[in-house]
Amino acid sequence: MRYSVGAAARAAGITEGRLRTWERRYGIPSPGRTDSGRRVYDDADLEAIRRMVALVESGVPAALAAEAVQSGSVPAEDIGLPPTPLPSHPAVEELVSHARRFDDAAARRSVRRIVQTLGWSDSWAQVLFPALLRLGDGWERGDLSSAHEHFLSELLHSEMAAGAAAAPPPSPDAPLVLLACAEGELHTLGLAALWLGLQQAGLRTCYLGANVPTESLVLATRDTAASAVCITATVQTSRPTLGQASRALSRLRPAPRVFVGGPVVEPGAALTQFAGTPLPPSVAEAVEVITSAVERRTR
Repeated sequence: MRYSVGAAARAAGITEGRLRTWERRYGIPSPGRTDSGRRVYDDADLEAIRRMVALVESGVPAALAAEAVQSGSVPAEDIGLPPTPLPSHPAVEELVSHARRFDDAAARRSVRRIVQTLGWSDSWAQVLFPALLRLGDGWERGDLSSAHEHFLSELLHSEMAAGAAAAPPPSPDAPLVLLACAEGELHTLGLAALWLGLQQAGLRTCYLGANVPTESLVLATRDTAASAVCITATVQTSRPTLGQASRALSRLRPAPRVFVGGPVVEPGAALTQFAGTPLPPSVAEAVEVITSAVERRTR
């Protein structure tokens, strides 16, 4: 059978907005289109949506649920089993609570205290990314709005900018690393976290931000003679342009070290379409991988 977006959402017991969010963020489902551009879902799409709903409602984070549905790694009879909950840092709930109330001053105090205690890298792993995931899950469930997630994301961007301004200037002879989101990719927070980590590691950086066309990235790499380029993508729709950019950079002569990161290249993703070195999801580990590679190259 064929279903409209409204019919598919009703059949799965979710809102149309949630269905569109999953499609945009995770590539679940991947419907066809009519000649007029309307989404059309078939029975396989509906089954994927229902499996996604069951996983998310059992407590699995949406990103992991989407990966499981896409890979077919979760048997249908096991979908309803709740996962073992992982302990979280107590500051996660504190930060989520501040974001729920849009309390800028309290949220900034929390972030600064967390970073002072843990450092930026461990703060991302233990508190900041988990808090953002909590807000994102709340948005998808309808408990929160996208504004809550935007509020904390932008606050973290501004706090990172202050942290970067306070970092000691790198040596003019230090290797230069370009950082960019693939063309079409608008999510910059992970890239900015990596940028700050590389700055604090003493590397020179050039941060290009969101939605960088492949041609522009290649030109910037040539103009700066960068030692390395890091390209990231968060949503499945940016996967093709990430592959295109990484392959174009690898054909340059001399070629920079190319690193690709983000959820679309984490373990479980097909890496054959990307050129370059996949980065681990941990900011601290990714900084170590890049730093070690570019320092070896300049010896």
